[in-house]
Formats: sequence, structure tokens, C-alpha cells
Amino acid sequence: MKRLRALSLVFPILGLTAVTANAQSKKEVIEKMTVQVDSLQKDLARKTANIHELEVKVAKLEGSMEVSGGLVKRLEAKSDSLTLKLISKTNSVDSLNSEIKKLNATIGELKSSGDTLLANNEALKKEIELAKEKVPAKALPVENKPLTAETAKPEVAVKKD
Repeated sequence: MKRLRALSLVFPILGLTAVTANAQSKKEVIEKMTVQVDSLQKDLARKTANIHELEVKVAKLEGSMEVSGGLVKRLEAKSDSLTLKLISKTNSVDSLNSEIKKLNATIGELKSSGDTLLANNEALKKEIELAKEKVPAKALPVENKPLTAETAKPEVAVKKD
């Protein structure tokens, strides 16, 4: 009986010790979990701050992109304007080149005509020289009269039979 009594005292003490140990273990688990929650909250705060920084950067990039888009549109408009001016100037140059070709053709015709006139002039000079040589030295000088319709017609000898 003494043993039974001793055992009846030992079992409750062992039970209380087990409950106390279990409670101590739960307290440690709660403390560990609290530390983990704090750590997770810090990570969450860091990640939230990073996300905020990224949002700010994205906003800045979007602003830069809008400015760049406006600049690109202005440059495209200027490029289009310059292209139209270039086309206009090219058309002007083509027109002037065409006119130059026409003028060069006219110059060629005038040179050819001038060469013909010079050749005719030389031929006439030779005829005059030959005519002067054929005329006797004592011949009467020819008067220089202005040409009229009557004097310009050569006299035609009519034969009478």
C-alpha cells in the first residue's frame, strides 16, 4: 500500500510535469512563431518598399516615354516636311536641267547656223574678191544706193526675134 500511495503521488506529479513541460514547449513555439512573423513582416515591408520604388521608376519611365514619344512625333513631322522640300527642290532641279538641255540644243543650233553664216560670208567675200579682179581698174565706181523693190530686181534681157 505504501507503494500504491507512493505511486498515486508520483503519477500526478509526472502528469503536472508533463503538462508544464508541454506548456513550456507551446510558449517556446509561440515565441519562435512571433519571431518568424516579425521577420516576415520586415520582409513584407521591404518588398512593399521595393514595389513602391519600382512603381515610382515605372512612372518616371512612362513620363520619359511620353516626352520621347512627343519628340519622335515632332522629328517625324520635321522629317516629312524636309522630305517634301527635298521633293520640291528635286523637281525644280529636274525642271532646270530640262531647260538647260533645251538651251544647249538652241546654242548648238545657233552655232551651226553661225557656222553656216560664216561659211556663206567667206564664200561671198571670195566672190567679191573675184568680181573685183575681173573688173578693169578704170571701171567706174558703183554707187551705193539703198535697195528698193525696183533696184533689187535683176534686169532680164529679152530677145527679140
